[in-house]
Amino acid sequence: MRKNILTIIFFSFVIMMSNFSFSSEIKITVFSSSEETSNNNFNRYKDFDLLEVAQYSFITSMKKKNYQIIDGNKQIQTSNYKSIHDIIFKLSNDIKIKNLESDILIILKFAILYDNDNNRFVKIYADIFDTTLKSFINSWSPPIENVKIENNCDLICEKVILTENVLDISAKLGKDISNYLNSIFNDKIEKKTYSNKYFIKLLNLNNSDNQKLLDLLMNEFPGYLEQQEIKSENYQVWSYYTPTKLHDVDKWLKSIIKNINKSSENNLKLIINNNKILISN
Repeated sequence: MRKNILTIIFFSFVIMMSNFSFSSEIKITVFSSSEETSNNNFNRYKDFDLLEVAQYSFITSMKKKNYQIIDGNKQIQTSNYKSIHDIIFKLSNDIKIKNLESDILIILKFAILYDNDNNRFVKIYADIFDTTLKSFINSWSPPIENVKIENNCDLICEKVILTENVLDISAKLGKDISNYLNSIFNDKIEKKTYSNKYFIKLLNLNNSDNQKLLDLLMNEFPGYLEQQEIKSENYQVWSYYTPTKLHDVDKWLKSIIKNINKSSENNLKLIINNNKILISN
């Protein structure tokens, strides 16, 4: 019994550490700014301390997922870039950005508005930019929080109430975006667990032989298979991510092709050149 418990603890630790290392490889730069509002029904509550509170709470929440978080506002202050919009423009137009190594840029927008009935409205949202795709991939906005301030609440009381609300909303937004990013990085993380990558080209194979090969590669071989976007009726190219060394891949493919040739009228051939594999008819 004790041995089983130790085994469970050991594997739980391994899984926890592997998740930590994957997440910690993903770099995210967070920029924050006050939202410019032109709504005549509301006045702007100008308090830059609360903007810093929002950014702090948001970043702290995301760090719980072990992402590498970079303060984009500080980075702009020490660079030649005028603003986050300047950076986004350059990235979108394939202009290299010096000293920017992030996978994701998050632009956190923040505003507190108020009306004449002592209502405060906390508005926080985030735009998410993928530096690999060079485009925005999502925009995330929780519901606007209506905070009622009582008449007997002085400025210190009001600041405390607003700070508590900003901390809570920003933390929830950070958690939601972390979960979203986890989902879109799953495939990338899975590929990184495999140390070897091979390119497999299937040339002039009939549908039956082509399907047999792919079924075996997907279901019997250890690793991850991904088709490349190549438009051709004569061949397909697949990327194969695997922990397996070339020697074993070579041995497996020779055995598979030998068996297919026995049961088929075709004579498939195998050529391997380093990480490039050609299977042809």
